[in-house]
Formats: sequence, structure tokens, C-alpha cells
Amino acid sequence: MIVLSIGLSIAQIVLTEIKASGDATSSHQAYLAAETGMEEAALHLKSGGGSPGTVVDLGGGRKYYYTIEHKKKWTKADSISSGFDNVSNMTGGEYSQALAVDSKGNPHVAWYQVNGAEKNIYYKKWDSVSGSWVSIKGDTVSYLVAICLTNDASNLPNFACGGDEMAVSISLVLDSSDFPHIAWMGRRGKFVTPHYSSIKYTKWDGGKWAKAGGGTGCYTGAETYGCDTLDIDSRYSISPKILMGSDNVPQVIWRDAKSASAVGYEYFYSKYISGIGWVKSNGVILGSDILSISTGIGSDYFAVLDTNNRPNFVFEEASQACDGCVTTYGLFFTKFNGTNWVKADNVTVGKDNVSAPLGNASYFRNFYLFLQGDIPHIVWTKDSSLYYRKWNSSTNNWTKANGDIACDEISGGVTPYIVTRPVIAVGGDGIPHVVFAGEERITYRKWAPLANAWRGANEISTYDTLSSSYYETSPCQVDVRVDSSNRPSVFFVHEELFGAGVLARMYFSTWNGNKWVKADGTTDGPEVVFSGLRSGSPLENTFNLTTDKTGDYHLAFTSSAVIYSRLVNEGTKIIVKGEFNQVQRSVEFTL
Repeated sequence: MIVLSIGLSIAQIVLTEIKASGDATSSHQAYLAAETGMEEAALHLKSGGGSPGTVVDLGGGRKYYYTIEHKKKWTKADSISSGFDNVSNMTGGEYSQALAVDSKGNPHVAWYQVNGAEKNIYYKKWDSVSGSWVSIKGDTVSYLVAICLTNDASNLPNFACGGDEMAVSISLVLDSSDFPHIAWMGRRGKFVTPHYSSIKYTKWDGGKWAKAGGGTGCYTGAETYGCDTLDIDSRYSISPKILMGSDNVPQVIWRDAKSASAVGYEYFYSKYISGIGWVKSNGVILGSDILSISTGIGSDYFAVLDTNNRPNFVFEEASQACDGCVTTYGLFFTKFNGTNWVKADNVTVGKDNVSAPLGNASYFRNFYLFLQGDIPHIVWTKDSSLYYRKWNSSTNNWTKANGDIACDEISGGVTPYIVTRPVIAVGGDGIPHVVFAGEERITYRKWAPLANAWRGANEISTYDTLSSSYYETSPCQVDVRVDSSNRPSVFFVHEELFGAGVLARMYFSTWNGNKWVKADGTTDGPEVVFSGLRSGSPLENTFNLTTDKTGDYHLAFTSSAVIYSRLVNEGTKIIVKGEFNQVQRSVEFTL
């Protein structure tokens, strides 16, 4: 027996001679082929897994092949212990968690904490060396990011992180040094008039929480930590989202009320350029771009970066020609091409009305944008139906999945019910996958080109129902991801009344090529990742989901605590066989 460390884990190596014919030299060469294959197989597994049965010709008649047995399971951050971590582990209520994963696959979590009158923002990350959740400084004490003053009218300036506790929203990204950048909504106390709020930003500069330019001062200007205030008016700014690409430039989008009375919203964009400050998209003029239509009243948005680190933006907006007139609605798309905010053709200045074929007489809500190869795919709801369009560069138009210039009604053929919170993901093959919630069910559909129709995962059934019973009074959060094999995985929250409280469950299911299964790849799904009982109204819980570069899923979930869990590939056995001059030897190691 040989014990070998390959940067992945300690592996037990068992050498087995399968065919002993031939001379000693051939036998030795066969062993070398197997040994070389074993090391490469382990490296493949470390980087995400090799394909079973891979054959590699090493030259000179030497070759090897290997097979990998996998199982998957949900674990704590250590990737070993089954279950989940209570990351916050504090008294009080935790809300608005945000999640990011660094280059080493370690999770970072930020959340908003309410403990009586104290309302603060906290941050932790997983340290794989010590095997514990630590602060940015590496200790188990300094979790606090921003001290948000209490709602006491005598304590001015009086910005609480969230005002009425649950109004806060947090966004978290990591730069190429794995340093966190956090944005949040800072609101004046509820006893202060007007109740306006601002968008705050801070980053870790290697030694402290600081402004984008490195300075300190945040709410009063006297703090030892620093944060920037991005908006400059006295209105109601909410829903910040940080975008950061490979250039490490923080870009922030948020909504701001059109007036101090917080009736109707406009959308704003700003980015930080070192040596200049927070500037408009042109990178020169200080301030922020207004992305809204001048007569519009916005309600929500979604934004992602393309491969050039440029923002793509979709938003719903309403307009009224006069007081008392009929309000018209539209779903719009725009992106920055390096010079201007343009339509999807990347040339024409302005915004595309993606929903135009459906008319503008009703709400367009619950939408989601996904970029695949910088091609935008959008799903949204109108009334109780769900629609889809993508940008087709060959026809230079927004089209259905089959290329027709119209909109796909994805909810068509599904038993009628109100559609909420659709999410779309597109695989490397360009096939869109959509999951959505509604009255008493979670539904999945994908585009099936051969059938020229939206179908279930097997491309035969009309649709897949992943859950057919849950407590429904408002939207339920769902998500879908597509792996490197173009197979979907679905996540959703199920909540129901349970005595005087609410039973909240986080569910997961993945398609194994034949059926929807649990993480182990064989047992019928879905499975419960987390279950907890809490007080309050149903369907308040939300989750954050991200994927690391190996394909592992990471979840953060709030249910009277900030819960974290990850889905890991656990290789149980690798068998590598080497051959030389018809002599075969095999090495087997268990991880």
C-alpha cells in the first residue's frame, strides 16, 4: 500500500496487477502509466471532476484510463460535516443576508442584525485553515462592519441601516484579492421627518473598512471605519446592487424616489474610478446616470455584467401623460457599450421595449435577466402569465426561443395559476431553463428545439411539477442553475403554517438525465436542505445562492438565524488502470 498526497486529500493507494504476462520492464512501465494516470485523475477531480472512462495516450504504448465514483451531499462549510452552519449565532433578528464565494471556494456572508434598538451590519467568512467562521481580520470577535445608529430622534444625524428593521437591503461582492465590498440602504430613523434613506458603500482595504478611495468616516464623519454615500439628494434610495468584474471596478445600481414622498422610482448608476471618484458611466463626470425614461415611474430592476465588465440592465416602468390618465407599462432593456447606454444591438442609443408585443396596459413584474455568451434572455410576468424573449443577433431583434419575432408564453399549457418569481438560466448549449412559483406548485420548463416547444426536463412531458403543495399567500422564492453538462438544478422555499408559527423548508432537486433526484444523484427528489420553525407570517424568508468554480453550490438562508450550507462533490473511489505491451496494472485510491 502506498499513501500519496496530491493536494486534494490523503489517498490510500492499492496496487493491483490485472494481467501479469510480459517481462519485468513491461510490468514496471504499466505501473508507471497507472501511477501517472492516478495523479492526473486526482488533479481532474480537484478541478471539478474528470469524465469517467477517459483514455489518455501517454506515448510509447503506455496508456491509462480512469473511472471516478462520486456522491454528493449537503455539508457545513468544512465540506465534511452533514447539515448547516448557524453563521450569525447571535440574539435578535437577522435579515437581508448576502453571500459570495472567493477564489478558494470559501464563503463570505454579510447580514443585517436587529438586536433591540441596535441595528448593525455584520460580516463573516469561512477560514479553511482554522476550520471556523471568522471576521475579516481572522478573529472571532470583529464581525461588525457598520454601526447603524438607533431610532432615537435626539440622536442625529440618525441613519439606521434599515429604519423599520426589515427595509434594509445588502449587496456583497469580492474583488480579485478576495476582499469584500458591501453596499446597503441607510435610512433615517422612523421618528425623523422626512424618512429619507441613502445608499452606502464600504470595502475592506486590507487593514480596515474604508471608503472606495481609502478614507474613513461614514455617518457622522468621526467613525474609524469609512463608507461612501452614493446618492446626493434627500429622497428615498433603496435596493442597491454592486456589480464587479475582472477589472475590480465597483459599479452600483439603485432605485431612488422621484420625490421626497417616495411615490415612484427612478434608476441610478455610478462606478468608482481611482483618482477621480464616483462617476457616471463615461468614467469622467462625477455623479450618477439616470437610466429611467424621463416620464416613467419605475418599480423594480435586474442587472448583470457582460464579459466586457459592462452592465446590462432590465427594468419595469410606468408612465402617465397626465394626472388621472391611464397608466401604461413596459419592460425595458439597456446596456452600456463603453460610450453610451444603448439597445441590445449595441449601437442604437436608448432602450428596447422588450414587452412591446404584449401591449402596455398592465403590470410587468417578477422578471429575471440572464446573459449567455453576452446574449440577454429575459422572463417576466404579465397579469397571471409568464413570458420569454431573447436577443437574436442574426435577425437583430428580440425573438421567441425558436427565432420568431414575438414572445413565448411559458405558462401556456400549465394548469392556470398566478405565476410569481420566475428565474431563468441558460446552459452552454444555449437552451433556456425556467422555474417559477404559483398557487400550490413549483414548475420547471425548458426549451426543446426538436419539439419546437417548451417541455419538462425529459423533453417529453409538457412541464415538471417539483412541488404540488405549499402555503401560498405571496411569492415564493425559487432559483435554477445549469451545470457544465447542461443539466438543471432547482432550489425553492416551502413554507406552511405550523401551530402558532411557520415551518420553513429549503428544497433542492437536480436532473440526472432520467429523473429529478436528491443530491446523491439517484434517490427521487426533491430533498430538504434546511428546515426550521419560526414565528411570524409565512414566506418572509429568502435565500442567496452562488456557485464556485468547481461547480459546488453554496446557500445562505435566513430563518431566525443566518444559515449556510454547501453541496460538495465527494469522490469516494478512483480506479486508474495503466497498460504497456498488454501488461495491465491498476491503482485504486479512496478520498
